[in-house]
Amino acid sequence: MIDISTARRDRNNKIINGIMSGHSPVLLLCPSEPSYLDFLPDLINNYRTVYVYNAAWDTQIDFLLYLAKSVFSPEEYAVAEAYVNCRQDDYENILLKKILSKISLVHNDCLFFLSGLESLKRSFDLSVFKRMASACPDNLKLVFCSTVIPHISFHVDDRLFPRIIVCDRPGEELLFPENVFSDGMLDDRQKEILQELSVCPYIDKDFAEELYPGSAAFLTALSRNFRPVLLLIGNYCRFHPAVGPALEKALGKKPTKTLREMNELYIRFCFERGKYKTAFEKAVAYREPEWVEKSVAVLYDMGQEDYVYRFFKNNIFTLPDSPLCTTFKKAFLGDFGGARECTKKIGTESVRKKLYYMLSFATDGKKEAFAQFCNEIEKTPDAFFAYIRLIATFSYSEKKVLGGLPGIMRMVERRYEEGTRDIVFLHYASKIYSAIGNYADAKKFLLRIKEVCDYYNYSYVQSWSFFFNMPIGTVASYAKETDNALLECCSYLYDGNKTQALSCLKRHENKDEYNQDGMLGLALQSLFYAEAGNPDFGRTLALLYAVACEREERDECSLFYTSLAYCEWMLRNNARALSYLQKAQKTSVDAFFSFLTKALEINCNLESASISVNEKRLEKLMLIAKEKGYDNAIMVLRTVFTPLLAYAEKNGLCADYIAFLRPQLVRKKDAMTGKRNIQVKFFGGSAVYMDKREIFWKTKKCKELFLLYSLYPDGLERNKIISEIWSDYVYASAINNLKTTNNLIRKTLKEYGIPFDFVYANGKYKLMTEYSESDVDVYRGLQKEYNEATDLRKRAILAGRMLSLTDEGFAPDCE
Repeated sequence: MIDISTARRDRNNKIINGIMSGHSPVLLLCPSEPSYLDFLPDLINNYRTVYVYNAAWDTQIDFLLYLAKSVFSPEEYAVAEAYVNCRQDDYENILLKKILSKISLVHNDCLFFLSGLESLKRSFDLSVFKRMASACPDNLKLVFCSTVIPHISFHVDDRLFPRIIVCDRPGEELLFPENVFSDGMLDDRQKEILQELSVCPYIDKDFAEELYPGSAAFLTALSRNFRPVLLLIGNYCRFHPAVGPALEKALGKKPTKTLREMNELYIRFCFERGKYKTAFEKAVAYREPEWVEKSVAVLYDMGQEDYVYRFFKNNIFTLPDSPLCTTFKKAFLGDFGGARECTKKIGTESVRKKLYYMLSFATDGKKEAFAQFCNEIEKTPDAFFAYIRLIATFSYSEKKVLGGLPGIMRMVERRYEEGTRDIVFLHYASKIYSAIGNYADAKKFLLRIKEVCDYYNYSYVQSWSFFFNMPIGTVASYAKETDNALLECCSYLYDGNKTQALSCLKRHENKDEYNQDGMLGLALQSLFYAEAGNPDFGRTLALLYAVACEREERDECSLFYTSLAYCEWMLRNNARALSYLQKAQKTSVDAFFSFLTKALEINCNLESASISVNEKRLEKLMLIAKEKGYDNAIMVLRTVFTPLLAYAEKNGLCADYIAFLRPQLVRKKDAMTGKRNIQVKFFGGSAVYMDKREIFWKTKKCKELFLLYSLYPDGLERNKIISEIWSDYVYASAINNLKTTNNLIRKTLKEYGIPFDFVYANGKYKLMTEYSESDVDVYRGLQKEYNEATDLRKRAILAGRMLSLTDEGFAPDCE
């Protein structure tokens, strides 16, 4: 058992000897508790010491004036203040030399002890300490004392501080990981170092490198006992090839509330190693607004606006307080004006401009800013494309039109008319039109993409993954426009309608079976057969063409090996699936199939592999899906991805991406269990939608009768129906038409997989569908609020909403 009083006395002597024997300046890292500073009285009594405590200086000028006032006479101080106010050349260095010379003249061979640096503000320029060291006379020794904080520790430089003394846990009982010694996790030298640390070491660059032997167990022991030491090791050795992973294990995944510098150290490691997304996510989790802004600036430059937006949206209630985060919070809550004002305080110019211009379109009174920005982006196509991508992200994700969007659309149209062949530009333009419900123009841009692919002889292989990245509504609309049965099947599988998906597969024709496009089409057809519930036929189809490709030594055989593995996995033949996956990995002609191969391999080994291996592989897979935009693919081939997503959610992997997918997964689950969200539109033109896809009826009367049933959910008498729809028919003929039309409604609802209950009781026909809603329901709700409201202003707002809803008339296309 160590005698604490003796240990502290030894520590104090060692600290004082270390300060006096080393070169100047010395950095003393010491906790702020009084028990850790009990060496100060001996230091002040035995040596001529000028002791200065931090007075919460905002800038280095405040610091210099504070020192000048402490050592100068009133007349000398007035001169120094004049130097500062006049801003003469090199005035800071001149003033600093005068202060240090004055101290050294008054106190020959003395110490200048500056304490309390832990409360320095971020605006304080630490370079003043370097200038102090270079201007310091030989008979004056500089000592800087601080607790370990990011603002100080991240500027630690062995050239500035030849000696760093760490004063931490003097003589206290050490906290080691369980069984750290008995299991042989530390060698003798590491154990010796840990014991020496309890008495207080002198840290310099060489010793820091010795302290870092690459052992995660040793670093874990340091993180529990000597966090300042670990931090210094990180600063000195952060470019060591193995220090990042070891520190990640030592620091852990949870934020350290007691010592923020440990969190910031890890963020810094991620940032310096190019892991910008991890740095961004950790900065938000650890509530480090400065690093949040730095990460967002880099991610924006990398074209990751969509990722940033989704992460902020999913973590809106945990964002740290900063101008950037407040901007996003206000924008998500609909306060675009307040969000735009917040952008003015964002420090990074590129981020500030992008968000400001985007939010300017969402508010009134910014036409001049819009015109100015239009002139700028006309000159720089890259800026124009960046803006298109940004506004597409917001409009598509929010499903709303931002104010001023028609202006940017005119520019998009002009570029389209000029005959642009930029596929990515056309893709994002189509996303904007899809978001605002203009599917006709969205299809126009997609058709241009097809023309470009045909012109440049781009293969279907290269363009297929691109279509997976499109809004599913646009894919379905495009599929019908071009009579592409395979894409139509994809949209039906997304909705969970396997019956319709199989019918599309049966009418799909491969016109060019033996080129790369045709081969990919066949491989996808095999996958979709398996997903639609017929893996046996999918396996037969894939095996047939895999043998043919293998015989001709074609690279496309890897596509069919992946399809075979998919079918075998669905048939619970994991061993066969793995053997096909090994063959598929040898060659790869499509990025998505390569991604699917990795997903299948993880699924086959999910139970046999260790948790750490699964987590590492799965996290990497989710990152690929997020970066490549394979959201639709995951929804279409849900059988293979559902267990992976469940495992990822259970183990907290890629939480932001899982949260983004969850609403789509819920809709997909509802679709597979028979639930449908039916939307009925009356005002401005009648239409019926299922999950935002329009339902096509057999006859016009069929549609009108369904609308009538939706308008009267409590049921309709037979005579009422006849008077509304078949008033000019003979009664007997009208009865027959009613029965026939009812049967057509039943058939249509079954084809779309919509659960319903159709009854005739008490002389009334009643049609009931789950999750049905109409704009008439919205109107009735507004009307009820209007009748109950007492505030005139609120009644006026509600009246305006009702008028805007009914402005184009009630079902003008119906008789």
